[in-house]
Order: sequence, then C-alpha cells, then structure tokens
Amino acid sequence: MKLIPHTAAFFMLALLAGGANAHVVLEQRQTAVGQPYKAVFKVTHGCEGSPTVKVRIDFPEGVIAVKPMPKPGWQITTTKGGYAQGYKFYHGAILAEGVKSVIWTGGSLPDDFYDEFVVNTFIAEELKPNQTLAFTVTQDCEKGQMTWSETASPEHQHHLKWPAPLLKILPKASEHDHWGSRAGEAERCAIARIVACEKARSLHSASSTRSHCSGPRRSWGTKRDL
Repeated sequence: MKLIPHTAAFFMLALLAGGANAHVVLEQRQTAVGQPYKAVFKVTHGCEGSPTVKVRIDFPEGVIAVKPMPKPGWQITTTKGGYAQGYKFYHGAILAEGVKSVIWTGGSLPDDFYDEFVVNTFIAEELKPNQTLAFTVTQDCEKGQMTWSETASPEHQHHLKWPAPLLKILPKASEHDHWGSRAGEAERCAIARIVACEKARSLHSASSTRSHCSGPRRSWGTKRDL
C-alpha cells in the first residue's frame, strides 16, 4: 500500500504535474471514504510513439470491491488476494479479500490517441481521511514499458518522470451534507421547471400550458419532501 501524507501544497503540485505531463492520470482525483468510487484511468500516450498493448493497475490498500468495466477489443484478467484487514461493506458484510490488480491485454492503443480504462471500486471507511493514495499503473507497448509509480515530497513532485496516479481521500460526508445536496438538487429542478413553464407561457396562451405548469405549490429542501 502506498499512503502519502496529505498537504494542500502536495496535492496541488500533484495535480499540476499530472496535468502538465499528461501521462496516466485519474479523471476524478478526490473522493470520500465509505462510498463507491468509479476510477477512470486516462492513458494519454504510448512509449515514445509505440502503441500501448497492455495495461496493468495495482490498487492500494483500502480500495476494495474492485470490478473492471468490459472494454471492447481488450481481454481482462484480475489477480486476487487478502487485504491487510477486513473492511466494512454493504449490508453488514466484511470483506477480507478481493481483486488487487486488473490487467487489460489484446488491444492496441496508438500513440496518436488516448483511451480510458474504467474500474468500479469502494473506498473503505476505515481509511484515514486527508491523505493521498497512489496507484501503480504498468503500461506495456509494442516497444518499451513504463511504470507509473513514483511519488515524492511536494517540492520534488513536478520533477518525477513516472508519477503515480493520485487520489485524495476526503472525510465521510455527514447525513446533513447528504440531505443538503439532495435538497439543493430538488430546488434546482423546481426552478428549472418554473423557467420552462414561463417560456411556454410566452409562446402559448395560459390555458394551453395550465395542465403542465399549474398545480399546488410544495416546499423543497426538506427530508420529508424528498
């Protein structure tokens, strides 16, 4: 397992390094503990012009219930093993083992194109928040191989030649945050409906839009309404 002490400066430099060098990076680079996480790995180039023919991703400790998404033109194999401890999962289950790495073979990704390799996972709630996890990605080409696994202190992060894809781990969202998010979404939907109705009224008579836009008002943003 690769755990990197988290600081704001470290993570900002890591993002800058990943974006500037454009090697293998995660599309979504932060998530909270105790929830599903869809890991989308972007492979942006080959090995000095040579096409990519194999991709292997090794997952850090605490990233559990790994399940890769089928990819047309590629075959998928996995390796399984025990976790360092049991982790809480859905419906009271405790996961003590699972997929530790995923390998894609059989395809060919030319250097002129980029592609995405997608895996569904779960971030164990036992992980300490405010840290950064590093994934190891091994990229094999027709000629050459690159292993994206390097990490460094903030002042040296941008000098890395083979930087690992990084994931910032956030604290678990509270119930208040969850319902606040749901309430905000409901309010936005209600506002969008009102705007649509007003546009319809401007194009048609009020009678022709009454069935779509009239009706009892309701209060949005409470747990009862949702």
